[in-house]
Amino acid sequence: MTVFVVSFGEKYEGGRILGIKDTLEKAQKLALEQETCFDGGWVPKKENYWENGCDFISVEEFEVQ
Repeated sequence: MTVFVVSFGEKYEGGRILGIKDTLEKAQKLALEQETCFDGGWVPKKENYWENGCDFISVEEFEVQ
């Protein structure tokens, strides 16, 4: 079974898990619904990873058994 973990944090300071979803689409939706602290919204930096100032939000895929 595959799950998608949504994390939010501050670059170089760590982060926390916001949620775990069963599809990539649901995980991306949860990620991008999060409010930003700075103007400009979430800026994509690489696949399933966005930044806003010093903050980041990411979606990572994991296989669970």
